[in-house]
Amino acid sequence: MLRILISFIVIVGCSAASRVWAQDSDRAWGALAVYEGDGAVAYGSGYGATQTAASSAAVADCLEGVTPGHPCRAVRTFNKGCAYIAAGCNEATRRCGYSIAPTQAGAQSQCTRQGFSNCEGEGGCVSSH
Repeated sequence: MLRILISFIVIVGCSAASRVWAQDSDRAWGALAVYEGDGAVAYGSGYGATQTAASSAAVADCLEGVTPGHPCRAVRTFNKGCAYIAAGCNEATRRCGYSIAPTQAGAQSQCTRQGFSNCEGEGGCVSSH
């Protein structure tokens, strides 16, 4: 499912598959990815058996929400605990940004405190190994 965050073309990628963070060994790593630029922000999350696999999955999820040619990059990888990303924009300043926190509410709160509105996001938890 794709979400639009703000009135000036902010596209956010968010696939249903990335929201399911399992606790088994092939999903031991989690990752968050983001694209910021041109008055837009997009994010993605993913998981995998390795750090590289999780990063690749998060970048792929993020790329679903951006125009081809705009790069997403992994901004957080983790192999225990939880990580959530929330992104939003400020229409008055035409700036966008994101926040990362151990809870969805925390990421949204940090995003809002930065002056961004409609802070939405995703993420999840993985087990330690």
